[in-house]
Amino acid sequence: MSKLIITTVGTSIIGNKCYPDEFEDEIQEELINDKPLDSAKDINIITKTTENIIEALANDRPNKFLSAEIVSLRAFKNSKELGLSSDDVIALLSTDTEDGKFCARVNRQVLDKLGWCKVVGPIVITGMKTRKTEEDEDISKRFIDAGLKSMKKVVEEVLDSNQYDKKYFNITGGFKATIPFATILAFEKGISLIYLYEESSDLIVVSPPSGFYYSFDKLRNSTFEIPG
Repeated sequence: MSKLIITTVGTSIIGNKCYPDEFEDEIQEELINDKPLDSAKDINIITKTTENIIEALANDRPNKFLSAEIVSLRAFKNSKELGLSSDDVIALLSTDTEDGKFCARVNRQVLDKLGWCKVVGPIVITGMKTRKTEEDEDISKRFIDAGLKSMKKVVEEVLDSNQYDKKYFNITGGFKATIPFATILAFEKGISLIYLYEESSDLIVVSPPSGFYYSFDKLRNSTFEIPG
């Protein structure tokens, strides 16, 4: 009975300062400003941040010392009703920003070391921006025109890659603006939603409602009013 857990990745690793203090300047001056780290720094910071999170897990430290993604996936693994096995797959989806991609790579390394199940990604959702990365960029328009289309494509590709007995969309982490769209997409595809609230250890699981008929494409093609 294989399970798929599609997991959107946010930047709680940075917000919760899971990285060592010695990297504060690089994180704040480069990643936060959407500048890629050079390869040597990138590998070093990811490796040491991964070690911090693994240590926090081993010592059962509070959720605030971990990423939202790892905390929620740990709750999934420890749930008697859900659980994880070696045949299950976690797919990590990242926003199209340097801090988002960094956090997704850290989460991937943590999951690889934990060995709970198979991991796919991180997969970048092209056009899903949380801030301007170019001076004249309209991220609201890009979110609608490119980001939502990319999210649908990515989810469909993950679903088509294998046959899964049960499917879940983990919206605990990630860009919060995607939640209403992820909800409609999940329900359209017969995927249950899961969410872990802050310091809780109990997942909220919402199954697709019976008779759900709304189309994600219909939503995306609707008229959006963008204040400006």
